[in-house]
Amino acid sequence: MINYLKQLARKYSTNKRTSVALVVLTCFVIFTFHLTNIKDDLLPEGFKFEPFSNAKADEPIDKPLSNFRPPHKGHQNGDVLVSDFPANKLLIIFPSSYKVANLKDEYREKFGSLPPGAEIFNYHQKNKYMASPFSDVIFSEPGFQTHNLEVFNSHRNIDSDMEKCNSIKENISVEASTEVELTSRLADVLDKFRQENSPYYQDLVPFIGKEIDEQLAKGSVEEYWFRLAGSSVWLEQYGVHYMISRLVYSRNKVKDKPFVSLLYVQLFDENWNELRDVHLILPSNDPSKLKLAKPEIQDQIHYKEVKFPSILPVAHYINDKHQFYGPEDPRILLVKNKLGYEEPTIFFNANHRKISEIVDDGEGSSTVKFDHFRSMFMCWPWQYQLGKVNVDGLSDNKYDYNTYNRVHEIRRKALDRGATQKNWTPFINYSERYENEDSDRFVYFIYRWSNLEILKCQLTNLVFDKPSQCEFVYRMDPSLALDFGVGAMRGGTELINIRQLLEENYQNGVSQLKGVLMKFPSEREIWIGFPRAHITDCGCGSGMYRPNLAVITKYRKKFKVHSVSSFFSLGVDTIGWNPNQPSSKCDGLNVYIPNGVSSWTIRPTSNGNEIEDYMTMSFSLSDATCHIIHIRGLLTSLLNLDKNSTDRLFESPTINPEEFGFNNENLDCAVRNSEEFCRLYGEKFNPPKEEPEEEPKEEPKEEAEEEAEEEAEEEPQEEPKEEPKSEPKQEPKEEPKSELNTHRRA
Repeated sequence: MINYLKQLARKYSTNKRTSVALVVLTCFVIFTFHLTNIKDDLLPEGFKFEPFSNAKADEPIDKPLSNFRPPHKGHQNGDVLVSDFPANKLLIIFPSSYKVANLKDEYREKFGSLPPGAEIFNYHQKNKYMASPFSDVIFSEPGFQTHNLEVFNSHRNIDSDMEKCNSIKENISVEASTEVELTSRLADVLDKFRQENSPYYQDLVPFIGKEIDEQLAKGSVEEYWFRLAGSSVWLEQYGVHYMISRLVYSRNKVKDKPFVSLLYVQLFDENWNELRDVHLILPSNDPSKLKLAKPEIQDQIHYKEVKFPSILPVAHYINDKHQFYGPEDPRILLVKNKLGYEEPTIFFNANHRKISEIVDDGEGSSTVKFDHFRSMFMCWPWQYQLGKVNVDGLSDNKYDYNTYNRVHEIRRKALDRGATQKNWTPFINYSERYENEDSDRFVYFIYRWSNLEILKCQLTNLVFDKPSQCEFVYRMDPSLALDFGVGAMRGGTELINIRQLLEENYQNGVSQLKGVLMKFPSEREIWIGFPRAHITDCGCGSGMYRPNLAVITKYRKKFKVHSVSSFFSLGVDTIGWNPNQPSSKCDGLNVYIPNGVSSWTIRPTSNGNEIEDYMTMSFSLSDATCHIIHIRGLLTSLLNLDKNSTDRLFESPTINPEEFGFNNENLDCAVRNSEEFCRLYGEKFNPPKEEPEEEPKEEPKEEAEEEAEEEAEEEPQEEPKEEPKSEPKQEPKEEPKSELNTHRRA
């Protein structure tokens, strides 16, 4: 039959249209013939070819591949997706920018023999727009439901009259999917950690080694260990979601009284399926050069093979006397470094110590006294350092030659450290990249939401044992005492730069954004994220935590909270604080905390005239879970925000935007309505009991502990133990008062 079609094509070659049609028909028949004769061993397990004529009339031929992973050999255009492979397949992924003729030969030369059965490849896609953290499985998910958010703007002053809050309130709507819990078997995580027996694990053995052995033997790991505070970034060079979460170990089985916290990192494909055995070839550094005087010498790429999932060997201080050691409240951000690639950077708070005094005893020896602090740190999980003198305060041969993830303290310049620093909200100023040779040289933090304060901190040219220096670039009230309370709103996710979001999606093919970018005010920067408020005694237990949506703007040199929402839930149902009573939602704390914006993608609608946007937000419930939820239409709603205002968010103002909003009024309104949210929630899940006479209630334990923490944080406590300088291995016997029996939350 094929030969007959070829003869027809030659016979009627004088008629160009007929000839072209016959050639196309010939190609189709040949393709169909070969497809129907493919050997079974070339097809994926369970796959059976059926002719196109068997497709149902109302069913598209190209269906979302929710239950079927095609083999990478089937890609005709050379594209490779991580989801093409089984989740338990050993994958070795080079960055897409790593160009060599033969990856297998390159691997053998740089890293040794290729593991048996491993798939080795570059991640890439021809159409960059399609190289998205979202797949069609998520785009086509049917379970999105509409939710309304109350947003309070800064377009007019209401003279602190809370009865006028409605005059600055707008309602926006978004759609949200059903939340997804990303679970992990903690016994498997710890067993793998123990079997790998890394130097970092050996560091922890004197403190928790026997306890891990006993818990694994008895099957009691889940009683002592908790996982929470997951946040992630999309690695475009590798086609994976890179998620870090906090592993908490509590000797007394109380999750908010941990002895130590560790950081756990996992990879997920674009469908949010966990990848259980992946090696990434990551650009890294030479840790032996970190202690050199000239920081620029460090700036050379050394590729390193890193296995996932794994526990990160983060440098942190620890002893066996008290609790709250290791990284807490981790948040992650993609930063573009001076070498031209994006790398994840983690921000957390941790206990560490610094020498306060060295006393000479007059007999040829001396003793060392320490102060202890809970400070902010940043960590580069793709970079490394030798030893951990920068967190321990002294050199120690036990640790000096071990390799740890590189960390730096972040400190306010020319100010005391303060006993406790935490809940700083990180963000990047995208417009500064143009001024800094297409790299991020500074990271910004919202230090305080109420009475807005912004810090600008070094990212580059750091000296190994010196903190990153931070300066206040904006203080709404310069006369405010630096130890003044932070207010109800704090922490939450990182902030996303909207100019960066729009420009990168426009460059990736979303031409519908051109009009928005043309109107974008040149002197304005916009960031969007999700802080969380903590409201106490509002009608549901001792306190409630929920996300709030916030829009931060910078006009010239001034920052302000442009818009902020009251509490919202997006249909997520919380669980009780007590793990043994998950349905008791108002017994103790009621906790739903946003941890990160995993991704935000824009694409054209099906008619090509408009856009739709998809965001993934990660969050934790009751300090015991890692969840994600997909949000559709947030950018679209924000584009239509304040449409009747003379100071529209995405357009040049017709008034001086410096005249309004430099106060706490919209924040106060948001907190006020959040209190009402809590009261109504409490009425639903904790109805008041009818009693003849109300007995005085004892103050909730968690709240009392939190107040004790605030009091203890007023000044750092001196380490009472005197440690001989010649004996750096000896550990102090006491911790500062501020680190004892306090209530810690993510």
